[in-house]
Amino acid sequence: MRNVFNTLKDAFNKAIGVILGQLAKANPSSRVLTTQRSGVEQIGQTMLGAAANAYEPILERHIGKRVVLELKAAGENASPIELPGYLVEYSEKYVAVFNVEHEPLEDVRLELTDSAEREGVRVELGPTHVMITCTGNEALVVNRYGTAAGMHDLEVAVTCGCTVRVPRPGAGPVHLHMQRTRRIDVVCPRSVANIHFGGAEVSADARAGFQGIAPEQAADEVTQQPAPPATGPAT
Repeated sequence: MRNVFNTLKDAFNKAIGVILGQLAKANPSSRVLTTQRSGVEQIGQTMLGAAANAYEPILERHIGKRVVLELKAAGENASPIELPGYLVEYSEKYVAVFNVEHEPLEDVRLELTDSAEREGVRVELGPTHVMITCTGNEALVVNRYGTAAGMHDLEVAVTCGCTVRVPRPGAGPVHLHMQRTRRIDVVCPRSVANIHFGGAEVSADARAGFQGIAPEQAADEVTQQPAPPATGPAT
């Protein structure tokens, strides 16, 4: 219904203009309709736009199913980032992919007195700030940072080429608790994302008998097998 509504949105806008024009003719003394007609039309168009929603049959069929979200990484030569999950919702401008499980690939705990680089992360220690940059193809979740005297909760996820800038907690060594993961909940602009659809889950029993041929070929093999010999009297 929303898709039909959006398709006819221009027609509705013109209809509002015609209605306002007829009302102005019927009641010329109305200063609102004569002097504020453009403003009233704008209000009508805003109300119509409030119900706008992008309906795409291909995406609609995969809501609640497993997909792979491909994100454009920051930087010209950076490889795209692929994050698995379930397609939750989409709109004209945004897409949401969530996960049921959030098990990380690796827990990263660092105690640094100077700038350093590890697999998937680069940390730059300045006199007043700490710069944490994701350099891998997985998402980097910065859970906590601080010093031996106390830690601060952060819970920020960044992707390749993106940086988190936080105030330096003190003059001593900086402690960082992070996770490298592909299981995060993502709401991102569709301008930087593509959705790839996954296949249906197949049980282990079904895979055990798979011969590696197409269903049509398997059917041909069955029909070409000789019939079993008759065991009863010939008729």
